Amino acid sequence: MTGESDAFEIGEHMRYVRKAVRKTGDYSFFASRELYLVYFDSRDVHLRIIDQGDGEEPAHPGLAEAMQANFCVVGCNGGFFHPDFAPAGLMIVDRGQRINHFQKAKLLSGVLLQDSQGTMRLLRASEFPRYDQPGVSALIQSGPFLVDQGKAVSSLSTGQSRRRTFMASDGGHHWIMGATSSLSLAELGELLADPDIVTEFHLLRALNLDGGTSTGLYFDRGAGRNDFLISPVKRVRNFIGLKPR
Repeated sequence: MTGESDAFEIGEHMRYVRKAVRKTGDYSFFASRELYLVYFDSRDVHLRIIDQGDGEEPAHPGLAEAMQANFCVVGCNGGFFHPDFAPAGLMIVDRGQRINHFQKAKLLSGVLLQDSQGTMRLLRASEFPRYDQPGVSALIQSGPFLVDQGKAVSSLSTGQSRRRTFMASDGGHHWIMGATSSLSLAELGELLADPDIVTEFHLLRALNLDGGTSTGLYFDRGAGRNDFLISPVKRVRNFIGLKPR
C-alpha cells in the first residue's frame, strides 16, 4: 500500500513526489517507509558532477550552496569516497576533466554518465568501455545496482537499514533522482521494482549512491519559497546536479 503524501512541480519539466510506503496489513510504528522522488526528463537537463575536492575545506559549504553556485535546480550526494576524501572510482567533472581512474569492484558495479551526444545513461561496469569516449562530460561510479531489466537485483543485502540515495531510469528519457528513509538495499530494490509504487513509468534500472550520513537531496522551489533540502550530515567528496538546458 502506498500513499502520495506530498507533490510539487519544479519549474515546467520536473516534479517532486513524497511517497509513504507501508506493507499491506502492517500498521506498526516503524512500518512506514518514505521515498523522496524527483521525476525529470533527461532531455531537459545537463548532468553535472560537482567536485568538492580533498583539501582542508570543501569547494562549497554544503549541497544547497553547491547546486546554487553551479545553476543546478536539483541535486543529491554522489558516490563513495575514502577517509581522505579521495573518490572511489572514476569521476568526470567540468566537461571532461577526469579524476581518479575506472575501477572494477563489487561496490562500484554501476556507472552514471552523460555521453558525447548528451544522453544520460545508467550502465553496468562491464558495459562502460564502449561508452568511454572523449565526449563524456559527466560520470560517476557507484553501486550496487538495485534494479536491472525491471526486476530487483536478487543478491542485494537484507541487512543494515540506512538512508539511501539513488538514480533510476526507464532506459530512455524518464528518470528519478531519489532519497529514502532507512531501508536495506534489498527493500529499496523491491520498492523501486514494484509497479504499484513507481506508477509513473516502467522503471528499468536503478543505481545506489552513497547513503547513510552522506544522504542528501535538494531542489529549488522557485522565487519566494524555501528550497527543499535533506542535507548530508557529513562532508562528501562529490554531488550530482541537474542543470536546465
